[in-house]
Amino acid sequence: DHIEKIITYNDIGAYELTKSGKYAGRFYAVPQFEEGHQKLFAAYSGQFLVVGIPPLYEGFYSRYFAGREPDWHASLQHAGFCFWDEGETWSPPKELTHFLEAGAKPVLFTLGTSAIMSPRKFYEDAVEAVRDSRHRAILLIGLEKNRPSNLPTNMRALNYAPHGWIMSQCSAVVHHGGIGTTAQALRAGLPSIFCPYAFDQPNNAMRVQALGAGIVIHPQRRDARRLREA
Repeated sequence: DHIEKIITYNDIGAYELTKSGKYAGRFYAVPQFEEGHQKLFAAYSGQFLVVGIPPLYEGFYSRYFAGREPDWHASLQHAGFCFWDEGETWSPPKELTHFLEAGAKPVLFTLGTSAIMSPRKFYEDAVEAVRDSRHRAILLIGLEKNRPSNLPTNMRALNYAPHGWIMSQCSAVVHHGGIGTTAQALRAGLPSIFCPYAFDQPNNAMRVQALGAGIVIHPQRRDARRLREA
């Protein structure tokens, strides 16, 4: 009980230890255990528990999504996708429930935490693509400023719904290609229409397209017509 801090050799070990009982929130993570660190820690004898953990690298995605590369570190392992699921405790609004029960499964249009801040014409193009069609759609708009005006009767717009829950109610998903949304779509068995914006999104989109589970629309070519054709 006299231990005040835990020293670990790497961030992964520190993260695990910070969640364990009396040690929660009482740790330091250092990049490696060197002679200089030994001298530093020795000055705090009796106050620190020094824990040696070999370097461990995890790829938080499926091996089917991205296989092992020749230059990977020997200790790198596929850990699978990570999911944040709130569906078991989340209750859909009655309007959404009635909409889902009233017809065929809709197409989901959704963006991630960065793209949602500047969606450009994503939601307007979605409205025009679905308007006057046989399809139904749900828009996850994130922010009220993204709500399109004059939604047709075959569409609904929501600020939020858990991806794990809402995707189970849909037939396809149009999205930016962030790794979290991509993983949820793959788990739900839904075809994806990718509209990548930046970062890892183009790479994620191309990988899923190569698997035959989605198609990619170049961001400069995305419009209502191409979304409708997709």
